[in-house]
Amino acid sequence: MSQLFIRIRTDVIRGQGYGWYARLGNYVEEGEDNEGIENEEEEEEEEEEEETREFQLSDLIHYPIVALGSCHLTR
Repeated sequence: MSQLFIRIRTDVIRGQGYGWYARLGNYVEEGEDNEGIENEEEEEEEEEEEETREFQLSDLIHYPIVALGSCHLTR
């Protein structure tokens, strides 16, 4: 089974990007918390990558992402 994922836009609310993207064939919300990262480490990482994230969000707003993939279902 082949799948086509198209990201048509990203909404930015209070500096946080919300939209959708596909990871391993499953839709994942961008705003979900990363449970594997502790709060302190997450805050440090956000501070270090703040400029990069803003640049990436800007690119995503102007350029849609198209990804092709395939999925093999087994039972």
